[in-house]
Amino acid sequence: MRQRAEVTISDAQEYVRENPWQTIAIVSGVALMAGTLFASRLR
Repeated sequence: MRQRAEVTISDAQEYVRENPWQTIAIVSGVALMAGTLFASRLR
C-alpha cells in the first residue's frame, strides 16, 4: 500500500511540474467552491 501511495505522489508531482497553470486553475476552482459551500452554511 505504501508503495502505491509513493507512486501516486510521484505521478502527481510530475503532473504539477508539467502543467503548473492548469494545476493552479484547478486548485483555485476547488477553493472557490469550498469557500462558497462553507459561507452558505454559516448563514
